[in-house]
Amino acid sequence: MKLAAGFLLSFLLVIIFSAHFYDSHAGLRQNESAAVGSLRKIHDLQSKYAAAHPNEGFACRLQRLRPAEDTTAADDPITSLLSGEWSGYKFILVGCTPTESGIVIRYQIAAVPIARGLTGMRAFCTDESGELFL
Repeated sequence: MKLAAGFLLSFLLVIIFSAHFYDSHAGLRQNESAAVGSLRKIHDLQSKYAAAHPNEGFACRLQRLRPAEDTTAADDPITSLLSGEWSGYKFILVGCTPTESGIVIRYQIAAVPIARGLTGMRAFCTDESGELFL
């Protein structure tokens, strides 16, 4: 019985640590997942900004989305995200045109890989509706 258990354990260890079973795209998927989550976070920040600034509407610059209660710690992920780059993706805010009354009611934000194939494969975007587009 001990021999069978030892063989099974050895077999499982070989499979787990085998290069054949190594997922070389795990980092890409992790970055893509972070990009989608970041777009959702930016959408939430835009909604809060527009609610707090009804005479302005949405922000046309990412840096303006920093919540007032946030600290400016060096390792703060919001600081990195609002700088326009985060987790292998570049975030670009476009389509931010004010109406005749000066209120911005529409925006689009895109997340594109900084180095396609290395930091991500797909681009993602969303707008004021919060719907995610690939």
